[in-house]
Amino acid sequence: MAEKPTQKMSQRERMLAGLLYNAADRELCEARIRAKHLTYLYNTCDPADMEKRAAIMKEIIGEQAEHTWIEARFYCDYGTNIEFGDNFYSNVHFTVLDCAKVTFGHDVMIGPNVDIYTAGHPVHPETRCTEWEYAMEVKIGDRVWIGGRSVINPGVTALTRRRTKRIISRSCPTTGGYRQNSWAMRLPGGRRTTSAP
Repeated sequence: MAEKPTQKMSQRERMLAGLLYNAADRELCEARIRAKHLTYLYNTCDPADMEKRAAIMKEIIGEQAEHTWIEARFYCDYGTNIEFGDNFYSNVHFTVLDCAKVTFGHDVMIGPNVDIYTAGHPVHPETRCTEWEYAMEVKIGDRVWIGGRSVINPGVTALTRRRTKRIISRSCPTTGGYRQNSWAMRLPGGRRTTSAP
């Protein structure tokens, strides 16, 4: 995190480029407030009012809402940085911190209480206290099933036909599996700290 912040790019552009950015930027704050307002409306909408629910979700994630079903309650930072494939389903209490792009393939299923994080904070307290942070993309491939109470950390790629569980912080190919209860934190420059019982 030795990079010196510049003003050549907007904070939103820096965020989406994976660079250090200031989350207190006015444009970003306004975008998050918009997302919080819309998700509040969605989460408090009568479940029987399917038309209204669909209209609100369309405001959050755009035209792709037509082939996406997300149970309430749903939370996101922006909504505009999430890309869904066809036939997406999420159960209740789905949280996506989409400071970077989050991409889902086709036929993806999400269990209850799943969290997907792209946001990261500098490890060094001096830098962290300046309100600068960073974000790393998350990619979920076709036919992935993410089991209940799973946590997907920044920078992870999960490809096809996989059931994941617990805390996932490293990418995995199309075969094999994740070690349960393992965790890791990716640091800038590719370094990573890991722990597993």
